[in-house]
Amino acid sequence: MKYALIVILTVLIIIFAVLVIGLMTGNQSFSGGAKAGILFSKNGGEHWDIFEETYKIEVETMKFNPDSGDFLVGTRENGIWKKEAAGKEWQEMNFSVLKGARVFDLEKYDNSGTFLAAVFSEKRGRILRLENGASQELYFTSLPQYAIFGLAIHPFNSKILWAVSSDGGFYESRDRGGNWRAVFRFGEGLVSLTDHPYLAGRLWVVTSQGKIYGTWDAGKSWQNLSGGLGKFSGADKIKTLILDKKTGILYLGSEHGLLKSSDGGKDWQEVSLPLPTGVFPVTAVAVDPNNSAKIFAAAGNQIYLSEDNGFSWRGAVLPAKRLVSAIVIDPKNSDNIYVGLRK
Repeated sequence: MKYALIVILTVLIIIFAVLVIGLMTGNQSFSGGAKAGILFSKNGGEHWDIFEETYKIEVETMKFNPDSGDFLVGTRENGIWKKEAAGKEWQEMNFSVLKGARVFDLEKYDNSGTFLAAVFSEKRGRILRLENGASQELYFTSLPQYAIFGLAIHPFNSKILWAVSSDGGFYESRDRGGNWRAVFRFGEGLVSLTDHPYLAGRLWVVTSQGKIYGTWDAGKSWQNLSGGLGKFSGADKIKTLILDKKTGILYLGSEHGLLKSSDGGKDWQEVSLPLPTGVFPVTAVAVDPNNSAKIFAAAGNQIYLSEDNGFSWRGAVLPAKRLVSAIVIDPKNSDNIYVGLRK
């Protein structure tokens, strides 16, 4: 009898330990959201659901085409996933160059559903054009192990493309990607590119050393805009830089938190979130394209929403254990919000 009790107690202890470890590590089924790749809300962020078929992927970037209704997602190691307007499920794009590829940026090229993609595949950075179920390579880095981190398209002349690379180069093509030249070369790698949708040639880059540079002349000359970040500890550990198209305000997410600039990056102000500074980095930011007062910011696996230009916030814990890497708001219906996650 005593031996039986010992066996029963041992079994109960093991079961309890497994449950505790499961809770600590988030070891849940993907239907519970622990391994979700993409979440969505249809009511402005009040309630979140899961695209369950995306549970294996880690999201790097997302781009929505409101004209065609196509939605593309660039992943960390699983290439590009796509959901068509009429489709109900996500599907991995079946191109050999995308197998195991890491996708850093996606840009909507035209209204027909054509996209440009910056990918790292087979040890090189590459720029691809994706259209009508076909893939065309426009550029690859001359040296292995370098990546293309950002893309931009001239707002009034789609023949002109820009790209930035970890080799420090700011590149331009004036014939839709057929030929490229280095317009400017920095002494450190470039890890992101942000462009202005209405001012041609107005762009910003972030370097691998956490500096921000801006240009008014499509990359011929650059201004260092990093000086204003020095008063914010951790602000040089930049996670995201976006531009509100309506107001021209830059929003910067970093290990410090959330900052904004109303003068193109010369001066920065802190936007106070309802969490201590530096506890969680702000990894993704989005502004409602129809209402600039409505801002979404992500820290950890939490989303914060402000409807008064960042003066006050309310938060929501997402049904997933992963960190938020991207936020996209449907420009035709701002209640539709998509969130990408990664480890």
